Amino acid sequence: MWCQGCRWAAALVLASAGCGRRDAPPARTWREPAPDALSEVVSARPPAPSAGPVVSSEPVSWTLPPGWTVREGGGMRRATFEVSVAGVAYECSLTVLPGEAGGLDANARRWAAQIGRSPDGLGWTEWLAGAAAGTTAGGAQLWILDYSRLPGAEPGAPSMLAAVVRRPVDSLFLKLVGPSAVLSEVRDGFVALARSLR
Repeated sequence: MWCQGCRWAAALVLASAGCGRRDAPPARTWREPAPDALSEVVSARPPAPSAGPVVSSEPVSWTLPPGWTVREGGGMRRATFEVSVAGVAYECSLTVLPGEAGGLDANARRWAAQIGRSPDGLGWTEWLAGAAAGTTAGGAQLWILDYSRLPGAEPGAPSMLAAVVRRPVDSLFLKLVGPSAVLSEVRDGFVALARSLR
């Protein structure tokens, strides 16, 4: 049996357990914001100012192959060349970027992906090593990449001719995409254009 004092002590404890000080601040718990809430906060910030693409201001000149035409470009694309085969015009872009612009291997891999080729297949290293083509008329290092000659290339699949010219302060990229048969037909003109770059 409980003693009279114990009952009063128990009643006092039970009564005080339900009471709280109204002047005490409520307890606070910090929680990380949910990913959605955090993305709303981040996206509400104004975007950082962009300087735009970095381009080389170095002049570029070339000798146009017979049957080819050219339109001047702007920004990174310095010019767009056209060559017609069987009444169809094919565009060839000339892009100029400062420095090495990622380098030969990285650009060659990216371009392979653009036409659905895997740069991880057998023969990639040998194919890329065989792309060295000497120098241009201006004395710059030149590589010619013919994706139709990449091991595993399927006849009739889209392909690409690309040239990389490494000058002292920038890199020139010449690219032409089309069916392998067309690229084979215009390859000599493409190589002549690439070698003429200065």
